[in-house]
Amino acid sequence: MGYRSDVAYVIGFKDRQAMSEFIAVVMAVGTDHQRDALKECHLDWEHHSINFHESDVKWYDDFPEVQAHHELMEMALERDDDNGVIFNRVGEDDNDVERNQEGQYMDLYDCIDVVRTLNVNMDTTPVGEALSADIPEGLKD
Repeated sequence: MGYRSDVAYVIGFKDRQAMSEFIAVVMAVGTDHQRDALKECHLDWEHHSINFHESDVKWYDDFPEVQAHHELMEMALERDDDNGVIFNRVGEDDNDVERNQEGQYMDLYDCIDVVRTLNVNMDTTPVGEALSADIPEGLKD
């Protein structure tokens, strides 16, 4: 089974041209793993960004597929100082949250948020209502 995480990252570019050139370079000279990682991503042409999100995934740093995703982020940062990256990973353990933001691309700040919530799926009848409904008529005030 293994340890699972939810992972998301965004690579932002200064413009569409810079994003298109980056994609062309990765597809032309990147490794097979890097090309496969890029194909797992989504393009946001309006905000000129490459986006990745995967839930319930084994995200181990020694996996070549995971290394390829990190390499894509590093390549984008090295390519142009105006590019930027936000990376977030939330593991199964309550305190296992990894956040990283690098680069100058300012439009990324609101792209990914880490939110922990409780989902409560049980009866929510207030105790007072339940007790008053179960009290025999002769014993009520």
